[in-house]
Amino acid sequence: MINNEQFFDYLKSKIPEFEKVSKKGQFLITCVNEKNHKYKGKSPTMTPMPGSDKFYCLQCGYKGTVCDCVRTLEEDKKSFSDGQILDYLTNSMDISAYPELDTYKKYNFSLVPIAKNGKIPLEKGWTDQTHLEKSEWLKWIEGGLNLGIRTGEVSGITVIDVDLKVAPSRELDDIYKELMGAKTLTQNTPHGKHFIFLYDKDIKQTTKISGMTIDVRNDGGQILCSPSKINNLNYDWVNLGSDIKVVPETVKSKLLEDKKISNVETETCYNNSPQQEGELPKLKNNNLMGCCNDTFIKLGGILINKLPPDLVKFVLSVINTQLLENPMPSSSIDGMVNSLEGYKETEQTTQEKAIFECCKLLQCDISAKDVKEHTELKPNIINKYLAQLHKEGKLVRKGRGRYELKQQIEWVTEAQEFSSEYKYKIPYFSDVAHFHNGDIILLGAPTGKGKTHIALNIIKQMKEQGVMPYYISLESGSRHEKIAQQLGLNQKDYYISKESIDNPTQIEIEPNAFSLVDWLYTGEDFAMTQSVFKYLADEMRRKGGILVVFTQLKENYDYFAVNLIKSFASFAARYIYDDSTGVIGHWEVDKIRDSKGHNQTARVDCIFNFDTKLLLKKEII
Repeated sequence: MINNEQFFDYLKSKIPEFEKVSKKGQFLITCVNEKNHKYKGKSPTMTPMPGSDKFYCLQCGYKGTVCDCVRTLEEDKKSFSDGQILDYLTNSMDISAYPELDTYKKYNFSLVPIAKNGKIPLEKGWTDQTHLEKSEWLKWIEGGLNLGIRTGEVSGITVIDVDLKVAPSRELDDIYKELMGAKTLTQNTPHGKHFIFLYDKDIKQTTKISGMTIDVRNDGGQILCSPSKINNLNYDWVNLGSDIKVVPETVKSKLLEDKKISNVETETCYNNSPQQEGELPKLKNNNLMGCCNDTFIKLGGILINKLPPDLVKFVLSVINTQLLENPMPSSSIDGMVNSLEGYKETEQTTQEKAIFECCKLLQCDISAKDVKEHTELKPNIINKYLAQLHKEGKLVRKGRGRYELKQQIEWVTEAQEFSSEYKYKIPYFSDVAHFHNGDIILLGAPTGKGKTHIALNIIKQMKEQGVMPYYISLESGSRHEKIAQQLGLNQKDYYISKESIDNPTQIEIEPNAFSLVDWLYTGEDFAMTQSVFKYLADEMRRKGGILVVFTQLKENYDYFAVNLIKSFASFAARYIYDDSTGVIGHWEVDKIRDSKGHNQTARVDCIFNFDTKLLLKKEII
């Protein structure tokens, strides 16, 4: 609809601290709904949804198109239609709607109006029509139509269409590598790629060359192009604006060699009985615009969704033998029907996959309405696959029309690798518990009761064992540097993040590291507590090492969300002061996953020295 970079320019004009970053091959931008975020982080949280024209925020769950984003950011545009917003962006912000059309104009492509959500041209005699004006193309788009590019001499292009919905043969794989190496203009299709080459009159339009999933589009043909969609699946250019190259000689030789299939003698088909009086008039093949196979495939595409394959084959065979002056060989009809069966199956598989991927994104409280907003599939298709996914055990029904994702378990029979025991001593607790790589240690204290002092004491004890910890401060105005100096630590004794981290779900744990988070507060918000600790638990499963998380306690030393918060940790303890001076205190250990004795709880007595700022266990004083 609108080029992303142009959209980002608009966002920069409306969001003062707009930011865009690239992470693991995907870009993130500042959320348009950031003012309603619980955590005001500096890192962007909104990302494009795969296979969709919508954006999704990983923190607040906001989702919407470019037009929705404008309505969110500009109060006076809330009632604007999509068309009004596109006009506003085009006229007021100098943003081009459908910028790909400008490039089509530069290539001098002649476009074709195509049926909505389809591949069939709407004009009679479209192969004799030329449409070169952007204003005309825009009217088609605004009317909900798809766009096609006429191939052949009129647009100066020959297109090789590779279908990748099935595993390629070795022969196809070799050709595909040659095509990829040509570095020509290329478009991703829902099931493969269009390779656009300069017009070559020697290469005739044909389908399924030597039984491979390769078609050629040339004189008399057309291809769908962006921003067209089929069942909400996009056509996207890989390198729009690139040079259009000459067809590689090796590929051309192969295509010309396989054109001999066109000269195979016509074989008999379903109805080859002598024609009677009153027979149907014959169509000369040039009445089908030089694309006989295309016409039959389009007709077969309509029939395959209404009839079983054997009846589709019968209908096409009758039309072939009774209406064509020069019938195609029956093997061509067989190949078409097999292709249509595969396409139908693939469309169904694609729809199911899109719905399941959406469910994985939403996780819980999933409804058909939610899925429709993400996929724009029809409600009857969504309900069909939601019911099927429930039947297969992938979803749990939570009420009428509501579902929740069930986590899939991968079962194996081979011996599993157990997490190794952590080789360093964990300060204060090594005598009462075994610790393993990937463990989360939860330590609690009330606000203003020395959590940062304790964290720096742990860092000092780890440094003395030759470990350089990673210290992550979530506390505004933390005075850890002053405390570190009092303990004899300097900036080279531990790592600390260059910038403060406001959102704990954006913490990226270093592999096999000893890390401390000082401190985490989620209050009684059970959903937030679950989200944050699940994220940290997943990080530790992937990264290993040890993570110490300091959390705030109530004034009576109780946990907030006690049952949930302790369920993610392998070890949990609270520091409790035993007198009013703050000198004598103890660790009340509430959970030990791997105890060194028979108890799942313990007490570790400590004394704090106000002069040295050391917190030490009683027995080593």
